[in-house]
Amino acid sequence: WALSGSGLSIAGITQPALASMSSTTVAFIDGSLEELRTYTWNGSIWSLTGSGLSIAGISGPKLCALSSTSVAFIDNDLESLRVYTFNGTTWSLTGSGLSIAGISTPKITALSSTTIAYIDQTLNELRKYTWSGTAWSLTGSGLAIATISGIAITSLNSSSVAIVDQNTEVLQMYTWTGSTWAAEGAY
Repeated sequence: WALSGSGLSIAGITQPALASMSSTTVAFIDGSLEELRTYTWNGSIWSLTGSGLSIAGISGPKLCALSSTSVAFIDNDLESLRVYTFNGTTWSLTGSGLSIAGISTPKITALSSTTIAYIDQTLNELRKYTWSGTAWSLTGSGLAIATISGIAITSLNSSSVAIVDQNTEVLQMYTWTGSTWAAEGAY
């Protein structure tokens, strides 16, 4: 790896989250500044694009890009799965959020422009949520995964995810069957 161009100092951040919206644009938010922003890479430096949107009272935010103009968002404190859209200048909340009560350290990854996979350390359940354009809904049923801690999740394709669990020290693949998730391979 080689450093490309110059970095951009963003002072005072904690628990940052990024989502790649294109090969040169990222959505950014963190738990201290509490502002959803867009940064663009011009080949040598990063710059703020447009203005940010304040989202007060957040902690441990997570983002995943649904498209080049929209992101799914969730955090520990607000416990609401939301979609924010960037029009090239400003961010705005799109539709209504879905309350997911009692969560801790949620993780999300986009499966498509309208679906995400979701997991957290309190509910211990891998779930799929679908975006209608105005609201989120749970799709099918979740899969209980016992005693997870320090998890990371990424999509492999539109129906499979990889999850690594710090507690079990296992990297595992899960596939959407059409109504629930199923573990692949033996562990």
